[in-house]
Amino acid sequence: MNNLKTIFSFLFVLAITQGYSQNYLNNFKSDICQCLQEKNVTYKNVDYEYNNCFIKNLVSYADMIDSEIQIEDQTKKYIEGQKIRNNLKKKFSYELMYSCDAYFYVVERGVFKVKENARQNVDSTQLQKFHELVAMSPKWQSYLYRAQHYYKLNDLQNAEKDILKAIELSPYKNNNKRIRAEKMLLGQIYEDQGKYSDAIQLYDKIAINELDTQVEIIKAISVRKRDGRYIPPSDVSDFNTVSDLGNTSFESINKEANVRRREANKNNQSQQNITTPVVSRSRETGVLPLSDSEKPKGIKSKDSAKSLRSLFKLE
Repeated sequence: MNNLKTIFSFLFVLAITQGYSQNYLNNFKSDICQCLQEKNVTYKNVDYEYNNCFIKNLVSYADMIDSEIQIEDQTKKYIEGQKIRNNLKKKFSYELMYSCDAYFYVVERGVFKVKENARQNVDSTQLQKFHELVAMSPKWQSYLYRAQHYYKLNDLQNAEKDILKAIELSPYKNNNKRIRAEKMLLGQIYEDQGKYSDAIQLYDKIAINELDTQVEIIKAISVRKRDGRYIPPSDVSDFNTVSDLGNTSFESINKEANVRRREANKNNQSQQNITTPVVSRSRETGVLPLSDSEKPKGIKSKDSAKSLRSLFKLE
């Protein structure tokens, strides 16, 4: 009987401790979100400002973090404390994508804008050169580069076909770490096709661990789209920075977006003879660049794993 009391007491204390820990972490994230809302954050400086807000608010939570470290040796305790701080900074950078609407839209719009710039600058006449590359050298790299070009052209069907062929031929097809770029592109194709669950499952497979912010941030975009917690770029075009959004809730943004949609539909019905060009909203992902020997003459590749990290402003 005493053993049962001991177990119940332990579980009770554990539940209280876990609840307390989760509460202060949620408060920590909320404070970071509020800090970002008070700054003139754009997609160009969001990584820098996020780091500043994390450090600023860490002052209020440092003692709570250290109090949970059950290590007597002060040197080891310090090292563990630094590890926890760095891990929290990485985890919060994608967890805020779900809870901080203002932060989410600045990050997502940054991804959108840079990708759209790449799409607008693509040279459709170069597709023939990629056909020739595949014909001359039907290797996995050739299919990969043509898939990327198809993707920029918004030809999702052929992009998917080529990227799947690239993965099939790749000697690294069973190594998610080595074939990361290819599967990131496939995930973006799935997202553009509205197959959000497929994209999410793919991201889960290629994520190195829970601190893989590069994958987790992109995954968060697909999750919010799947769950209906997303407003297309044209619906929030007036909001370019976090400070523009301020404390505006997602519900109020969505309400305003619905009003604009209804107004747009009325205008379209009254102007049936006017043709409005459709702006593509496809996504592009970074892939390894062509080597000098493989690159078709006249084609310049600006994509790389490094530029992808810079584009998304990830760790």
